Amino acid sequence: MNLAVVHNLPAGGQKKALYYQLKYLSKHHKIDLYTLSTADESFYPVKSFIRNYFVEKYIQPKKFPRSVLSIYFSLPSVYKNIANKINKGNYDVVLVYPCIFTQSPYILKYLNTRSIYICPEVKREFYETFNRKSNNITYRLTLPFRWPLKFIDLINGRHADKIVVNSKFSKLMIEKIFRRNTVLNYLGVDTKLYRPYLDSSTIGGVHSDTSEVSSSLSVLSVGEISPHKAHDFIIRSLALIPEKIRPFLYLVTQGGSEIAHIRKLAQENNVKLKIFLNIKDQELLELYRQAKVYLYAAINEPFGLTILEAITCGLPIVAVKEGGVPELINGEVKGYLTDRDEEKFSQAITGSLNNPISNEEKNMQFEFIKKNWSWEKSVKEFEKIILN
Repeated sequence: MNLAVVHNLPAGGQKKALYYQLKYLSKHHKIDLYTLSTADESFYPVKSFIRNYFVEKYIQPKKFPRSVLSIYFSLPSVYKNIANKINKGNYDVVLVYPCIFTQSPYILKYLNTRSIYICPEVKREFYETFNRKSNNITYRLTLPFRWPLKFIDLINGRHADKIVVNSKFSKLMIEKIFRRNTVLNYLGVDTKLYRPYLDSSTIGGVHSDTSEVSSSLSVLSVGEISPHKAHDFIIRSLALIPEKIRPFLYLVTQGGSEIAHIRKLAQENNVKLKIFLNIKDQELLELYRQAKVYLYAAINEPFGLTILEAITCGLPIVAVKEGGVPELINGEVKGYLTDRDEEKFSQAITGSLNNPISNEEKNMQFEFIKKNWSWEKSVKEFEKIILN
């Protein structure tokens, strides 16, 4: 099939998912990629998988209110130009991924070719309340000007011919808001890259920025440092563990608005913290392998891609049982699911540290993930959705 793919994604889990989906789809289909100049193409670049690559220029003004007004009045014409090219391109299907500005992109309104919108979530800031510590006043003052984005996301998303979601949780949420049926396609994990290391005494080749991990009792969390990822909850939970046995916290991130707040909170609570910014896959792999427990406290996250990576690398999981997370943690995986209660979360961390995962359990987790959660399996199901 001839596939057109459209995205305007930043670095993060959604871009990583796009990378693996196109990697496996490109083995059987011809793919042209259409993106905006505001998309992050340095993070998991996909050029090697595609036939043609097109970039439409869009410059968002830096100052408010022009930055918001540009989304309403300039961005639609950019997407309309892309749609015109696609409509003339003799494509069988257009795979549309989210837009960093509107979530559901404007292009869905302008396409004549059959469209499939890969929709992990709605514009959540208009449906949930997050505890913001950074730029809170600015956020509240500008919120009325950004309120139309809620309806833009809704209207654009409803124009898709088919909507694909990544968890049962997101399926319920999106169908309720969009009032459209959706199709579930779970994401996967790269089991060729992420594997457990069973002999910790011979680990070597660690990058200088991660070398101290092997000499410390450390726990790990990966994700954008922003309010909905709830790293503040993790820090307060760790602070409840007696200082003598309190582990280091290692955060891996592509950035976020709450970095300064998280650093300050860790210092105030005497939680030892190291933040790894924009590290490479091999460095992340070493951190997964050397940490003792993986921590995940994101608020109503539709899918925890990093949870799968951590499980594959042999880590026990301590996570808040919200969003799509309970769909990933079951009897085949060692770990704890808790309420959003710092005392319970803290006790679960201590329990995991006191009961380390064995090599046999690591192997069992890896084989379970390889069989049930590989990208090969995920994309094979995704391909059926496209062909239907």
